[in-house]
Amino acid sequence: MFSGRMDARGDQDDSEAAKVEHSMSGPEGQGGGAGSTTSPQAAHEGDPSRLAAELDDCRRRCDKLADRERRIAELLNSKNPDKIEHDLRNVMNQLQLLRTLFEKQGG
Repeated sequence: MFSGRMDARGDQDDSEAAKVEHSMSGPEGQGGGAGSTTSPQAAHEGDPSRLAAELDDCRRRCDKLADRERRIAELLNSKNPDKIEHDLRNVMNQLQLLRTLFEKQGG
């Protein structure tokens, strides 16, 4: 539960929201959780080889996700990869409609 301050509109204080966002955004098993006391910058100070390795890892993951996005767009016959969710929702709706029609025909 959130125990930070709220402003007049009922929104979280920006610094508290940033802390919560950071603690929730780290990969499983890595720092940034509730027990972490060092900032990400402090954890990497003076270790350029570690930063370079993490950067390479991020680039590989980004390339892998971009390739997956391209393949999904291709499977959906999507003209615009930015509309993958919309096109997938259309496919799911069409599938549900076909199932309903099939069941009504006594299938």
